[in-house]
Amino acid sequence: MRHLNHLLVALLACSWAPAAQGQATGPSPADKFPLPLPDPSSAEPDLAAVARGSLAVQAIQGTPGGPAIGAAKVEVQLVHRGMLVDTLEAMLDEHGVVMIEDLPVGMGVQPIVQVHYAGVTYQQAGAMMDTAHREQKVRVLCYEVTDDVPDWKVTMRHVMLSRAPEGLRVTELLRLENPADRTWLGTPAADGSRTTTVLTLPQGAQDVSLGRGFHDWCCSTLADGRLINHLPLMPETTELNFSYIIQPEEGSVAIDVVAPASVDSMMVIVPEDMTMEAVQGLEAGGTQTMGSTTVRYYVAGGLAAGEVASLSVSGLAAAEAATTVAESTTDTAESSNLAKIIAAIGGAVLLLLAIIIIFFRSPKPALET
Repeated sequence: MRHLNHLLVALLACSWAPAAQGQATGPSPADKFPLPLPDPSSAEPDLAAVARGSLAVQAIQGTPGGPAIGAAKVEVQLVHRGMLVDTLEAMLDEHGVVMIEDLPVGMGVQPIVQVHYAGVTYQQAGAMMDTAHREQKVRVLCYEVTDDVPDWKVTMRHVMLSRAPEGLRVTELLRLENPADRTWLGTPAADGSRTTTVLTLPQGAQDVSLGRGFHDWCCSTLADGRLINHLPLMPETTELNFSYIIQPEEGSVAIDVVAPASVDSMMVIVPEDMTMEAVQGLEAGGTQTMGSTTVRYYVAGGLAAGEVASLSVSGLAAAEAATTVAESTTDTAESSNLAKIIAAIGGAVLLLLAIIIIFFRSPKPALET
């Protein structure tokens, strides 16, 4: 019987021997699998794993009279559930078009397309691509550049206060409007850098965190209480989002909001459990309940460049500072209540409604510098 077993193993080993000279050799599968293996070709393929898609990218000239866009570098970031999974590079042809094939769309990815033109990066997010949506075309609007300062303004500015373990958290959201048809590169400095927007922070602001509209600290500077953005200012609208912490003094904080340019509309949102001591340059808009949280809102409009709106709040003792804004009970209630606020002061406060909803729902993590 022992000899029969040895013979069986030898026969199995022969059946798995390399079929052609030059193939890699090594331990036979029979050494690990004493029974014949299933034929891999008989297994059904994983369609999600092999699904491939294609993306057509076209750069469009946005400046009237500007030259047609030809060869330019393109980067495509593939994002899955908020995580970057791959970055692809390509070049536009002489017609400003490129087709990117063989994209892994089986797990569902969103393409973020960047076109580098005339020293500026223009970005456009595409729709989700998956096994049911394998083909897509993304058009990216690009502009010529200029050194001439445009007559830009702030169409909307929101300032939101909330408690944090570190002190008072202030979150600012701005929408800028550049009416020109060219991208402004900014005012040049002696060191070769350029400046487009300068935002004066309240006294005592620290732990500044940059969000939308900034490219981290590589293209931003914090100096003398001013947040300076060095990124070019593109035509139409640009949204800026940033946050900072102010340490209360004897439970109180004073905030001065300085207009970096003319401001069409501004709104300050304050939780009702904070005591408002003084307000200047703002008008009370009332209170509104959002789930289990009630807020006060103050509005201002027609601010000139350099004009200051100020407020002072108290009730921020150290024992209370760790309290976070209560979570709202339902998304429907939040959306409905915010809609009432917006209706009360006009459609100009539609700036990043979703961010405001999330702001009042979620516990706030510590900011990083």
